[in-house]
Amino acid sequence: MKKNESIIFIAVVLIVISIPGVFTNTQPNQTSQMDNRMLQEFPGSESEEFQKDVELYLSDRVGFRENLITLYQILCDKVFSKLVYPLYEYGKDGHVMMNYDLTTYQHADVDQDYVENLGEYLKSLEDFCGNMGSEFLFFLCPNKESIYSEYFPDGYLVKDQPNRSDRIVEALTEKKVPFIFPRELFIELKHEELLYNRKYDAAHWNDTGCFYGNREIINYFNKSFPTMGELRKDEFQINEVVQKYLKNSYFRIDEKVPDYTLKKADSIEEPDTFSQIDLTAPQLHHQYYRNTENQELPRILIFGDSYFEYVSKFYVNHSSELLLLHSDNMKNAEYYISLFQPDIVIAEFVERVLQVPNAIDNERIAKRFPAGVHEEKIEQGIQIESYNTKGEEFISIYGSIDDCDQEMMLKAVVNEKSYYAKCDGNTFCFTFQKEDLSESNGIDFYKCF
Repeated sequence: MKKNESIIFIAVVLIVISIPGVFTNTQPNQTSQMDNRMLQEFPGSESEEFQKDVELYLSDRVGFRENLITLYQILCDKVFSKLVYPLYEYGKDGHVMMNYDLTTYQHADVDQDYVENLGEYLKSLEDFCGNMGSEFLFFLCPNKESIYSEYFPDGYLVKDQPNRSDRIVEALTEKKVPFIFPRELFIELKHEELLYNRKYDAAHWNDTGCFYGNREIINYFNKSFPTMGELRKDEFQINEVVQKYLKNSYFRIDEKVPDYTLKKADSIEEPDTFSQIDLTAPQLHHQYYRNTENQELPRILIFGDSYFEYVSKFYVNHSSELLLLHSDNMKNAEYYISLFQPDIVIAEFVERVLQVPNAIDNERIAKRFPAGVHEEKIEQGIQIESYNTKGEEFISIYGSIDDCDQEMMLKAVVNEKSYYAKCDGNTFCFTFQKEDLSESNGIDFYKCF
């Protein structure tokens, strides 16, 4: 009898553990609502790490994956009071905190050369903007733990020295680069309003924090562009919405979070604008808005990370044109600035992004230079290989150039206007306003170094 019971038990166990495998999702182009991303595809024969890619494929697509992850999270929460979630952990008093950027939180030693190179990079970008007739501002977003450090869990040693952000601020102040770092303002405001949610999306500020941060930016530019006006709360319908789950999860939280909805928008989104342009990071957020009521307002170009993905509602009534690009496009900042010729250029990064060396300009940060210091007209060695004329507003040309390196930028002068290329090795892309090409007798190319 006991033998039969053992056989039955083993059979049941084998059936249970085989069920997820039987229900593996093998359909192509599948997405995960929990992770908000595409699931791993089965690797082809060209895969360099075939076994690793197969393991990723199976772990992504095994049957009931999301249910099993959620069950495990619930068990760990109820039994061990532990939050099992990538990058998050429980803090104090019910707060969820990120454990990603411990370098900043612990005031750990940082690469001072990187800090200096970052300062030089931003200074050279400000110089470039000045040469192009644009005003520049760098905005550094605080991590949640920089504002709500009292809720960060115990057990992390904090050194008695300036942290990475403090050193960056010192470098920018010394080099006279315009910047805003609202850490002290937020520490004051947190006693009146919640700027980062207790649990939901602890990696970012909430709409209230986003409002105050962008109000600082608009107030700054009001000195030069007084028609922008002030950013006011009465522009928005402010409500609370309930977020049932932790972001990208089915872990239940039922948290009320602020939601700011613009009462009246003077701008319309024109998604076709960026579809005409060769973007550096087309898979990441990019938005274009045109003000239909007031074209006298400044034209604004923003490079921002995920903190700025949804800030359009704070700018559309304070700009004639608003161009939002993910910060990964800053690798070719000159390309976009010379094409759109904005009145204002804003570069935004959250503190934790700057823990990665060369985060802003992966390969060129240490080798930047004020554009136009040395220029040499190209008489030969440049080849035009193809054109893109599908858009109504822009035309792009693609080609290659001999003897190109990452310390050099390419410039084209058309109709007395300067355009800078998006380069990848010795290949390049120039994008021009169509009206400039139609009024031009030709294109002159230059090396800038």
